[in-house]
Amino acid sequence: MKRFKPGVSFGDFVVTDVMTKKERGKEETPVDYRRGWVIWLAVLAVIVGLAVRLGALQIFEGGKYRILADENRVKKIRLPAPRGPILDRNGVNLVTLAEAAAHVVGYLGEVGEEAVGASQAKRPGL
Repeated sequence: MKRFKPGVSFGDFVVTDVMTKKERGKEETPVDYRRGWVIWLAVLAVIVGLAVRLGALQIFEGGKYRILADENRVKKIRLPAPRGPILDRNGVNLVTLAEAAAHVVGYLGEVGEEAVGASQAKRPGL
């Protein structure tokens, strides 16, 4: 690069080489766009296939899968409460499987429909 000298103008520092433009030759081969169209058609076919399958799963088989999901989500397991013998401090069994001691031991069983309806009728405000 040139050093600045007094009396020299800015134009002396600007490079004025003209770039030569490369001309295209007539011997170039034409571009074949068929390969690109085939790829786009394949991608479009895959997207349409996925959309059709998604629609079939949602519309036609959605109810079946909803039931399967609900059954998988909630699993009812019946666990009996641990009931053991009631013993005194000497190890003597105080209660025997009889109904005479039900008021002391408690009763284990399912509630019937009559009992559910009776308990709701006794509640005020329901």
